[in-house]
Amino acid sequence: KEKHVDSELIYAYAKIDRLGDIEEFILQPNVANLQTVGDRLFDEALYEAAKIIFTHISNWPRLASTLVKLHQFQGAVDAARKANSSKTWKEVCFACVDAEEFRLAQICGLNIIIQVDDLEEVRNYYQNRGRFDEIITLM
Repeated sequence: KEKHVDSELIYAYAKIDRLGDIEEFILQPNVANLQTVGDRLFDEALYEAAKIIFTHISNWPRLASTLVKLHQFQGAVDAARKANSSKTWKEVCFACVDAEEFRLAQICGLNIIIQVDDLEEVRNYYQNRGRFDEIITLM
């Protein structure tokens, strides 16, 4: 039970796409640095494995980012709700706009535009993409 060994084992499972083994391992007592492993997996675009880690450690902002990368927008909105930070709401909102998931973008946008400083940024994002009807609906 060494932190480095446990962490590398999780990483190795992810590299060979043994996601079930990751889930099983992290449910057992271990000393892995899950945040560091999750960040490493995310940086290497091993998003499914990162999703498992971030869900397990309840890192909602990173989980939202991971779900955006996986195009799992409903889950990303749910994670953003739990994270409840302006930065996370914006990231998910903008990804939903880009994916033309406007209903989900609106859910996010309503949590952002309550801050006057953020309202302009959201408006500009929609306008720069020619999404005038959608920004009107959001307002």
